[in-house]
Amino acid sequence: MQTKTKVIILGAVATVLLVCGIFVLINEFQNNAKESEEQAVETTEVKKSKKQKAVLELTQDEVNIEVGAEFTYEDFIKIAEDEEGYNLKDKVVTSEEISTEMPGKYKIEYELKLSNGKTLSKQLILNVVEFEKSNTPD
Repeated sequence: MQTKTKVIILGAVATVLLVCGIFVLINEFQNNAKESEEQAVETTEVKKSKKQKAVLELTQDEVNIEVGAEFTYEDFIKIAEDEEGYNLKDKVVTSEEISTEMPGKYKIEYELKLSNGKTLSKQLILNVVEFEKSNTPD
């Protein structure tokens, strides 16, 4: 009988330890889930606070091209981003269409309208010039 009692007591102790272990695991799981949620909220807040300044930047301030040469406005947009860092190059508009058939100095205004109502602008000077032809034989 004593052996049977010992087995029953050991079984009861093992059961109690098993149940306690399960409760510890559940508690640990809940704590980890709570920490993960807090980290996610923290990360979101950091991202929100790291807003950058909206920017419109051209590749250069002035460019020379030959009379009759093709001029593509978009080729001179280096960066066009909003406060979130989204690329808005396709939202940039220019002041007017320039003909490269006539020599001259032209001012081209690039504008980016942001969702907050503000407008960023940059100016590019376009010099349409006749390049000298060399008189060296081919």
